[in-house]
Amino acid sequence: WNLYEGGIRIPMMARWPGKIPQGVVSDAVVHGCDWLPTFCEVAGVDAPDASIDGVSLLPILTDPEASIERSHPLIWHFPYYHPERRFENCSEEIGIGDYVTSQTRPHSVIREGDWKLLYFYEGDQVELYDLATDIGEQGDLAVKQSKLAQSLKWKLLRQLAAVDARMPTAKPKPRDSQ
Repeated sequence: WNLYEGGIRIPMMARWPGKIPQGVVSDAVVHGCDWLPTFCEVAGVDAPDASIDGVSLLPILTDPEASIERSHPLIWHFPYYHPERRFENCSEEIGIGDYVTSQTRPHSVIREGDWKLLYFYEGDQVELYDLATDIGEQGDLAVKQSKLAQSLKWKLLRQLAAVDARMPTAKPKPRDSQ
């Protein structure tokens, strides 16, 4: 529900005796959509659709010095209000480690290299971060880097339109019985 780094940056471990070296750490940025092309390459078959978003992770899994090339930026898309029930009773603040459900509003993210742009549909707002220097996303650079922010915003919206992505739904109405 949360597309800040605390919601999408998670560690991954892989084990494949004889293929993946033990004890190796990589800083490669990967995405869930990368698993289909990875498994297809391991199986020696073509991916079912050449236009899929992911790339095979096999090069970085088997060679710690390898890199992967992407043809387009990574995108995460959450076009919903969460939670659907009792939304108005939830905190507007996104907490860390507080185990409180917060209000999540429709937003999307595009990441190109170390640049990450969050786009919030309500109010047409953006936040821009350089993850190389600000992994905690504390210094919004959208105003200082306004041309980059606008460019990434339009790349994001064009890509979502190109794949006919579901767009934000209406804000849930309070329900007395729930």
